[in-house]
Amino acid sequence: MRLRLLAGFALSTLSAAGLAQSDRVAQNQQRYAEVLRAAIDEQWAPPATTPADAGCSVDLRQAPGGRVLSVQVIEPCSLDEAGRLSLLAAVRQASPLPYQGYQQVFRRQIQLSFRVQDEDPVVSKPRRWWKRLRER
Repeated sequence: MRLRLLAGFALSTLSAAGLAQSDRVAQNQQRYAEVLRAAIDEQWAPPATTPADAGCSVDLRQAPGGRVLSVQVIEPCSLDEAGRLSLLAAVRQASPLPYQGYQQVFRRQIQLSFRVQDEDPVVSKPRRWWKRLRER
């Protein structure tokens, strides 16, 4: 009887450790997706014609090291054609995407969602000007 109790305790301890490990992996995968989104957002300047709060998801394929192999829009997408093209271009410009430190959660194929932020026009105008200046 005592051996069974000890074996049961050992199994429950292992399963609790396994759950904690899988929670950490899930959190790291979510953090990785956020880091990828941030790297792409940094490159993305939606056209002025794109309505605020419009959103779109992309299917991204990458090589180890973060080099973007392909990217395509996933339907439904509420961005206009210019917004879609600018998002796809931003993904390509962000290549290579962050990889160091995320090797454990790296995925060759990942889907990411993006949404146009409703920016204050007073703030966004200088921001766009600086972005254009840096690109020269």
